[in-house]
Amino acid sequence: MKSTNETPPYFTQTSDAPYDRHRYKIWCKDDSVKIVSSWEEAQTAWWNYHQFIKTIEVIDAKQQPKGF
Repeated sequence: MKSTNETPPYFTQTSDAPYDRHRYKIWCKDDSVKIVSSWEEAQTAWWNYHQFIKTIEVIDAKQQPKGF
């Protein structure tokens, strides 16, 4: 059996455009809600305001209809 140290390629990059399919619903402890459109925004909110945040919910992007 031949041994190799090379890792086979599992993923390829097809675009340099930003990619984020989800939106995020931030539930605050005072029952207010804020929806943000990127993981970076949700992560920043948690980092800066975690003492006021109850949960962060992932909202799936709506699927585009296929066909005509």
